[in-house]
Amino acid sequence: MKHNFFIYITFLFVIIYGCTGRTGKSVAGIGGEQDSTEIVFTKEIHDLGVITSGESVKCSFEFFNNGKNPLLIQQVVAGCGCTNVKFPKKPISPKQKGTIEVTFNSTGRQGHQRKTINVISNGSEMPIMLVIIANVEPNN
Repeated sequence: MKHNFFIYITFLFVIIYGCTGRTGKSVAGIGGEQDSTEIVFTKEIHDLGVITSGESVKCSFEFFNNGKNPLLIQQVVAGCGCTNVKFPKKPISPKQKGTIEVTFNSTGRQGHQRKTINVISNGSEMPIMLVIIANVEPNN
């Protein structure tokens, strides 16, 4: 009896795990094919190098819609008020690219800085974290 229960639980786990896939995107159905949307960044970390306190520095994160459906960036959330973001509001067609522009204002900051930006879209079940780093030196 105990052996049958273990086999049943294992079988159930395999079925459930198999239907979600390793990418986290759910499958349309057993044996079905899903037209997915996938966001792929060319770079997820930008090193701004050494900057002077009070300087505003811009960088861009380029991404591609590597799926079959339009990609919609629903929200981009900066982890700090010193970081501003601009992102496309219109859907990105399959195989097309887009850009998220980030401005880091180093006023009142010194030393090593690591700022995060979370991208929420229909191209990933989980938010994608982008990172900017800089070494801020005092303004003399």
